[in-house]
Amino acid sequence: MWEKKIIKLTKNKVIVSIYFFLVLTSVLFLDKILITFNNLNNFWTTIIQLTIIIVGILPLLYVIWYKNIILKEALSTLSVRESTLKSILDSMEEGVIACDKNGKITFINRAHSKITGQAYTPSTLDFYTKEAIVIHPNSETPLTKHELPLHKALHGEETTKEKILIKNKAGEQYTLKVTSKQIRSDNGEVLGALTIANNITKEEQAIESFQESEQRYKHLADLLPISIFVHVNDRLAYINQSGAKMIGANHPTEIIGKPASDFIPPELKKKSKKRREHAIKTKKQLKPYDTKLQRLDGTTMDVQANSTAITYHGKPAILGINIDITKQKKALERIKHMAYHDALTNLPNRRYFNKILKQKIYEAKKHNQSPKKFAILFFDIHNFEHINDWLGHSYGDQLLKQITKRLTSNLPEGVFTSRIAGDEFTLITPYFSEKAQCEKLANDILANFHQPFPIQDMELNVSANIGISIYPSDGETIDTLVKNSDLAMFEAKKKGLNSSAFYSPSFHDPFIERRKMEHELERAIKEKEFILFYQPQICSRTREVCGMEALIRWEHPARGLVSPGEFIPIAEETEYIVRIGEWVLTEACMQNKRWQEEGYSPIPVKVNLSTRQFFQTDIVKTVSTVLAETALEPQYLELEITESIMMKNKNEATKILHALKKLGVGLALDDFGTGYSSLAYLKDFPIDTIKIDKSFIHDLFHDVKSKAIVKNVINLAHSLELNVIAEGVETKEQEQFLIQQHCHQQQGYYFSRPKAAKDTEWDQNDGDLRISL
Repeated sequence: MWEKKIIKLTKNKVIVSIYFFLVLTSVLFLDKILITFNNLNNFWTTIIQLTIIIVGILPLLYVIWYKNIILKEALSTLSVRESTLKSILDSMEEGVIACDKNGKITFINRAHSKITGQAYTPSTLDFYTKEAIVIHPNSETPLTKHELPLHKALHGEETTKEKILIKNKAGEQYTLKVTSKQIRSDNGEVLGALTIANNITKEEQAIESFQESEQRYKHLADLLPISIFVHVNDRLAYINQSGAKMIGANHPTEIIGKPASDFIPPELKKKSKKRREHAIKTKKQLKPYDTKLQRLDGTTMDVQANSTAITYHGKPAILGINIDITKQKKALERIKHMAYHDALTNLPNRRYFNKILKQKIYEAKKHNQSPKKFAILFFDIHNFEHINDWLGHSYGDQLLKQITKRLTSNLPEGVFTSRIAGDEFTLITPYFSEKAQCEKLANDILANFHQPFPIQDMELNVSANIGISIYPSDGETIDTLVKNSDLAMFEAKKKGLNSSAFYSPSFHDPFIERRKMEHELERAIKEKEFILFYQPQICSRTREVCGMEALIRWEHPARGLVSPGEFIPIAEETEYIVRIGEWVLTEACMQNKRWQEEGYSPIPVKVNLSTRQFFQTDIVKTVSTVLAETALEPQYLELEITESIMMKNKNEATKILHALKKLGVGLALDDFGTGYSSLAYLKDFPIDTIKIDKSFIHDLFHDVKSKAIVKNVINLAHSLELNVIAEGVETKEQEQFLIQQHCHQQQGYYFSRPKAAKDTEWDQNDGDLRISL
């Protein structure tokens, strides 16, 4: 509005000037004019002149007064506008600084003042050089006055988004992106310069932090012993240092840009491509899987592949991680090999043999219309155990290795050979049509054993026999085929050494079965297939475990656990029972000592002695040696004997029992009441415990005589000051009856079944073992 008034004032000034010029002219030429009007006197002339002057001056005075009013209004408006502009500039986040044409700072807003650390004052001339140091971001050296953006702009060197660093007196450093421009008037005159500075310190810090993080992650990725890579359209866009080395490159740059499929073995390329396409299509992470990687030198390695779809620089890509599992694979293969192969001969073991035989039967069954035939050859070395006994296991092991070499040499293609036990081998033939093919194979194998085996400084003559069973005529299951080939081998032994025989159903007679059991017992002793179970004996009064009876079980490789009732009678009629008995005695004493070392209260372990073991060996010396070797105190071993031992040779039995008693061990009479008991024996023999046979306990509430016998035996034990144990307790009623009769100890399924040592779960309270029901 005040601009319009100035324009109006300018127009008035022109009119007044013209008017004033006319008035002045009138005054100067008034005399002549008055002469024209009849020579007026001087008085009127003066009056007229003054009037003209006053009339001329009044407009001039009005213009002067009006001009002052307009100027004041204009100055006021300019002041408001300047204040508003300053407020706007002060509210800006960007720093603004201006100077005049002489380089004097004329304005600096708050944002710039905050950066530099000092507000603008009129006396501030060289603001940058005095109050803050401007640093070049690349060289990190202070800029001179002539290098300052404001100064360069003043002299025509305008800048756009130039990056500088400012460090103020407070030690704060800021990164600025500045734009400098020269200020000119409408006619082109240089009025000064202006700089606008955008504070990008946080952004630069964020970028720097990101770059540092990226660098750290890159270093971390390079340090990790795994391959991390990204490929876009099958081209490697990134791979870490470990990944490059895994491929066989010295540095990632050697393989960046190459097709990722170059490092996949040819046979796996198609599968790998499908997985990659599936990942990108579904945008999901694929499940880890084991595969192979092909190195630059053409060799392959086992890796676990992990991959997921990502977006890399705006393009679909695959992020992958490969873990080298070559060593693990080899270790697993070694473990698998050890699990399925015999350590001495490196032949497949029984587990592998069963697996292959199962697969063979499955394949053969698929041909129902014309079933395929194959055979099992059971190969056994004659009297191999004597070589171990006479010459030692070192000779036996060397012999087995040479036997393996001869057995597997010159075999027809497709014959599977395994070692299933100490001196027992099995062979699975390929499919055949004629039985004669199996017979020829067996004869060729046995022919290799006509020559002696050189072992160190001697030559050993070895004989063998082979039994043959044919699928499906001689059996359709693993157990049947193996059992029948084993029976055929026993039949071959009847024919003579180095002979073979085919299976026949007639082989299933008691004699053959008994011979087979003897043979398997022999193997079980050599292969240590026996295990001890323990059944607790419970104190009737406290229910504490006061003893453990050791009971043998046979872990048959094919039949599982075999109870002693099946093999002990046969073992007792052979020398095997002595070897088995010594093992039981040693193992039971060792286990009892282990329990004591584990913190359980010491209790006796009970071991049964057979008649052959009692009389045919120096049992006293054996027991003494076992106690010394196991460091078990003798009071924690109790030997159980049967009435038949005392009946066989009373004088010898008495002598041996007293000698055992001197060692400090306990003696118990097992199965009391079932034999030919004589009360005199209880008086003459140093017996500590009587065991009531379980048959009487079973009939307690069904047979009056059984109940009477139990009562009398308990009373007899009390009168003779002997401990009495009842076997076969299975019910609560039986337990209560025995408690009422003051039977000292009880044993049976009601409290616990026999368990392996590792499966015992007896509760321990203050060192005492108890049974939880």
